[in-house]
Amino acid sequence: MDIGIVILHYLTAADTAKCVDSFRRKLDTSNYKIIIVDNNSPNGSARILEEKYDCAEDIVLIKNRENIGFARGLNVGIRYARQVLHAQFIFAVNNDTEIVSNGVYSILKEKYKKYHFSLLGPMIISGDSTCCVNPITDQLRDHKTVQASIERYEKLLFLNKIYMLPFYYRLAQIKSKFHLKITRSVQLDDQQNVKLHGCFWIFSPDYFMKLDYLDEATFLYMEEDIIFLHLMRNGLTSLYTPDIIAYHKEYSSTNEKFRKSREKQNFIFHHCIASQKYYLKLWDNYRDRCEERV
Repeated sequence: MDIGIVILHYLTAADTAKCVDSFRRKLDTSNYKIIIVDNNSPNGSARILEEKYDCAEDIVLIKNRENIGFARGLNVGIRYARQVLHAQFIFAVNNDTEIVSNGVYSILKEKYKKYHFSLLGPMIISGDSTCCVNPITDQLRDHKTVQASIERYEKLLFLNKIYMLPFYYRLAQIKSKFHLKITRSVQLDDQQNVKLHGCFWIFSPDYFMKLDYLDEATFLYMEEDIIFLHLMRNGLTSLYTPDIIAYHKEYSSTNEKFRKSREKQNFIFHHCIASQKYYLKLWDNYRDRCEERV
């Protein structure tokens, strides 16, 4: 199998269908399979997809018995792509993502021959029409920066619990008007050993020579930092290329689940804190390599 495409589905069937359709239109190989992993959506959307793709030979639908989070959910599909399909390249994408470029398989073969990348990320057009998301950075987040971020999210969580968060955000908005805003430019050249946005990853066989799937220690958030740290620690190459372009709507599943903003904020803050604490544990274990890349 040339390509296995893992789409992590949760709640929003319309977005997942758009994602599937984009790959069907754009791929330049017929030797592919799309694996939709439903993370136990409680709204019946998995049933919609099941009926829609019931007779589709290029679609496999896997339904998890519980919501097991981002990394573990993707790993269900990645394992299927590797162990059952023996796919050469494995895509791991959010369901609110669409592929824009033509000739993706040909581009992948060319980039792999040139760079022998383990993980590739494309140029990403965001929902606000910007395309400066990738690459995120070529530096690891250091211990001090992450600890400060944990303290900030703990503060936000507390403010949210006492109903003061809107006032805090309003004050921050006023202060921001008096500070110079730093903008990032669009990167138009290939870049190696950079952190890549987690909405769209492409794994080559090199990744699995040293790493076993995605790190499953977190439920959500910090996936980019964690995988970047693992890549650097194991001497594996990440690659950003603008020759492949994807569109990312952003946050459709979490917006669908949490219609009350206060509940959504609690969810985000809680998992951001937990994931960053885990990152610090990894940092301590990998300190020798980490300090070379900050």
